[in-house]
Amino acid sequence: MGDSGTTAASYFRGLAIDEPWQRTDIGAANTNRVYLADGLGSIVALTDTNQVVDTQYFYDPFGGTTNTGTGNKNSYQFTGRENDATGLYYYRARYYHPALGRFISEDPLGMMSGDANVYVYGRNSSLNLIDPSGMDPNGLENQLINLPFNLIVGVFQAAGYLGAVVGVGEVADGVMGAILGDIGAEIAPAELGAAAEGGLEAEGTPSITTDYAVETQGGSLAEQAALADAQSGATLYRTGELGTSMAGESQYYSLQNPLTPGYANSMGMPNVTPNFIMGGTLNQGASAIANQAGALGANAGQGIQIVTSPGGVVINWFYMP
Repeated sequence: MGDSGTTAASYFRGLAIDEPWQRTDIGAANTNRVYLADGLGSIVALTDTNQVVDTQYFYDPFGGTTNTGTGNKNSYQFTGRENDATGLYYYRARYYHPALGRFISEDPLGMMSGDANVYVYGRNSSLNLIDPSGMDPNGLENQLINLPFNLIVGVFQAAGYLGAVVGVGEVADGVMGAILGDIGAEIAPAELGAAAEGGLEAEGTPSITTDYAVETQGGSLAEQAALADAQSGATLYRTGELGTSMAGESQYYSLQNPLTPGYANSMGMPNVTPNFIMGGTLNQGASAIANQAGALGANAGQGIQIVTSPGGVVINWFYMP
């Protein structure tokens, strides 16, 4: 909105979070500008109506921003978030200070964020992790940023689409966009969807036996990314009801914070009243797989769970709301 309360610009956005594609400045000329972004979602350039780059943005590792070229009112810059012109970036739950390399207020989740430093941004790994909500450095967006590149290439090679058809960078961008927007069927024919969902499973697929089932590693890109995230030291969460649910002895965990709305449904939890949350990291040398949680009662499951060998998680904190 403009200062007078009228619409100053309209946007055309992608399906992923923080993914502006085009800005139209409302006025006599109705100027259209197209956004060009890097792998973190940071806007690196804007083109004019003739598709010529007229503004470029440059960032230091923690988001300190400079620009060259034609001035404009675009505020979407580092990781696609809004630069409020005071030197701070708005990350929904709180503001981020790129000169300090941290948030200026505590994580609303406190210690349940999975990090003892409640001001930290992206676990101090700003070249790899993003945090659009301001309180979820282990969210889906980070699993995608950390998606192993050879995994992406392997899927497209299996489907026969890598090489002359598209560039490798375009492949990576397409896969990430597809997962975030759940539009995998739109970026390639049905054969690619089959490769992405089932082509990674082969004879000898890793599995772990629990008290409830033999859990097998899933073959989708999201499941492979979740496993890579867990193996890289991401926080593994568990919640339940003391006296009814397993705690430290459990083999079932999640990368998703249990305070996230819809958690019980997506993880297929039993009908209990959760009164504890705990977090830990994968034990060195432990086995783990990632797959979709099964349905249980009215809870549909299908969220991605991490299943470990017995004693596979080091519990770092335990909280009772």
